[in-house]
Amino acid sequence: MARSIKLALLTGQRREDICIVRVDEVKDMRLWVIQGKTGAKISITTDLSLQLGPYHFVLSEVITRCLSAGPSEYIINSQTRKSGRQSGDPLNPDTLSKTFAKLRQKTALQFTDYPPSFHEIRSLSSRMYKEQYGKEFSQLLLGHKTMKMTDVYLDSRKEEWKNVDIPTK
Repeated sequence: MARSIKLALLTGQRREDICIVRVDEVKDMRLWVIQGKTGAKISITTDLSLQLGPYHFVLSEVITRCLSAGPSEYIINSQTRKSGRQSGDPLNPDTLSKTFAKLRQKTALQFTDYPPSFHEIRSLSSRMYKEQYGKEFSQLLLGHKTMKMTDVYLDSRKEEWKNVDIPTK
């Protein structure tokens, strides 16, 4: 699960796309993704220049760690035989969501409204990359056609302080 989270955070991709990215889609020091939902085609550098903020998760290293989990044509894959799934098969996106929820529940974190889902990693990724590289970078990474859609992901979830100042006349 840790590898899946890191891959999602570094690439900003949807869980459905994380589950089906194949080993042969990593070539020429890039990860080539055709997004399932929108059909957007993006290629993300895997070299050492793409690093997210203060975190030392480098995409090429995360991919290498994913591949060390065992032989498979998928970067993120099943490590067990379960429910007709064989070791090395792609994970079902619901498996990512359910496992993430189970791990979240094991923490001491308290949530007032809605606890974050695996998909929230995509929004976190876009906000962190916006701070580092700007809004346009986030839009390209997410594969959105319009900045309006990217702005939905860049929303801080109402965690910002609002300053109330006395207006000047």
